[in-house]
Amino acid sequence: MALNIDSIELLKQHVAGVMERADHHAKSVYKIVLPLIGLVVWKADNIQARTNQGETANMIWFEVVNKRYALVFNHIKRKIEIREKSQQGKSIIEIDNDTNLGELIDIFNTL
Repeated sequence: MALNIDSIELLKQHVAGVMERADHHAKSVYKIVLPLIGLVVWKADNIQARTNQGETANMIWFEVVNKRYALVFNHIKRKIEIREKSQQGKSIIEIDNDTNLGELIDIFNTL
């Protein structure tokens, strides 16, 4: 199930959960989460968070000009991926703490 992220308060709640989980289980992406969320907010027309047992989970979907993307944490690679259409879609980019912010901005400019 998905939760529409349609207010700053919901976004803050979701990001707080992601940051807490990343701090414990995904240090490889902890530093890039906030810039990445900022880019999503900048470009997205619609944002939804995956839910699990009533709580938001570490995956969001967002739309840019009617194209859907998913932000998914790849547990094997320890990276966040932007995927086309769904969590099983083609990976556009793999992101971790070492990802260049300029490169991310360029990617978001092409979405």
